Amino acid sequence: MARSGCSKSILMPMKMAQPMAHSELSALEQGTNARSLLNIWVFNGNITFSSTEEPKSPLSAVKVLYRLVSEEEANKMLESMTSDVQDIALPADAIDAITGILGKSNNLLPESDRHFREWTVGLLEKWVPTPGDV
Repeated sequence: MARSGCSKSILMPMKMAQPMAHSELSALEQGTNARSLLNIWVFNGNITFSSTEEPKSPLSAVKVLYRLVSEEEANKMLESMTSDVQDIALPADAIDAITGILGKSNNLLPESDRHFREWTVGLLEKWVPTPGDV
């Protein structure tokens, strides 16, 4: 996370982070393999929240704004000289899990706090080391 307290990233499946073969590019151009990519904006890395839905309340969390973008839009953000977006390659199932956790956490927020412009707001539990972890 940058000093500003926020970081923007595109989460890409590991296979997509590698150069694509011509046949894969053709399939993408035709829309047969098109997949939305997760664009996240880690907005606040230091919040605590409580919920009747969370048995371990209160929890330390990271506030994340997120949205799904097309590969074309992601590439434009990543290739722009003025962009502050980075790509992160993760296994596709990890990205799916993160998307699910963010969606579920969105329901824990008050209705008025669930969206910010084109972004959806979510929370990710923050790992807090215990004395035995270090």
